[in-house]
Amino acid sequence: MAEPYPIFELKTDRPALIEQLGSKPKFWFRLADDEQPWLFKFAREGTGKHWAKKIAAELAVKIELPAARVELAEFTGKRGLASRSFVRRMEGFDLVHGDELLAGHVIGYDRTKVFRQSSHSISNIVQAIGAVFPEAGARDAQLTRFARLMVLDALIGNTDRHHQNWGILRRVRPNGGIEHEVAPSFDHASALGRNVPAEEGVERVPDGWMDGSQKKFCLTLLDSTCSELK
Repeated sequence: MAEPYPIFELKTDRPALIEQLGSKPKFWFRLADDEQPWLFKFAREGTGKHWAKKIAAELAVKIELPAARVELAEFTGKRGLASRSFVRRMEGFDLVHGDELLAGHVIGYDRTKVFRQSSHSISNIVQAIGAVFPEAGARDAQLTRFARLMVLDALIGNTDRHHQNWGILRRVRPNGGIEHEVAPSFDHASALGRNVPAEEGVERVPDGWMDGSQKKFCLTLLDSTCSELK
């Protein structure tokens, strides 16, 4: 039986660009039958960020939320994640992150403030999205998409939806008009208890939800699954 989520095996001659960013080595590559570039990131030792992103992306499909395509991948014997770029640059689109959008449409918004950014609020996000989608039908459709993003975050326990972890796609038409759309959901790594050991995760389950035999079964399942994904 075919694997439902096959692991991409990248060859050593595929990377087009290798860049180092802190402790997260990554590189861009292309598939022969795909015009969009892909980004490979090595899995960080001791965490499950790569499988957390994959699970989140699959859940997004279930709630009809457009999300960046991600696949479990392997390069030089090391596990990681391959992400397909959703910015359709060949069609003239670029990505405007939430901080830039809010700074342009909310008076006094400080896009340089990273922590305790109280202005990164639902009301301000609605105001900014409404400014770039003035037509009622389009505005409602895009706000509905953003609402699904919040539902996804609640489902996966995402703790890192800051103002650079969402955005809109923008394209300037030949006639000078500007086209916008809310970007697909992306960057779901800080979710699903990706840093919590299996034993601790099971112990956190509220009393009465599972008996001892069920906890033992979950530990066995988690241990085997995590070993396969690491």
